[in-house]
Amino acid sequence: MELWEYNAYLTACADKRRYDTAYSILTGYYAAYYTNGGKKAKEPNALIQKLYEKQQTVDEGLRAIERLKALEKQKESNHG
Repeated sequence: MELWEYNAYLTACADKRRYDTAYSILTGYYAAYYTNGGKKAKEPNALIQKLYEKQQTVDEGLRAIERLKALEKQKESNHG
C-alpha cells in the first residue's frame, strides 16, 4: 500500500467515525425529544460542530509519530 492510499484510508476512517458519532448524537437528541415531549432536550448542533472543528494535519501526525517513537526508545532503554 502506498502512502497516499494509507492517508486516504485514515481520512476515510476518521470521517466515518465522525459521521457515526454525529448520527448517535442526533439519535439521542430525538429519543430525548420525543420521550420528554420536547422538554429539556438540548440542541445537538454544538456537539456536532465540535466533532468537525479540529482535524489533525499531516505535520501534527508526523510529530505525534516521532513522539511515540521517542517514548518507545526511552521505554526500551529503561528496561534493557
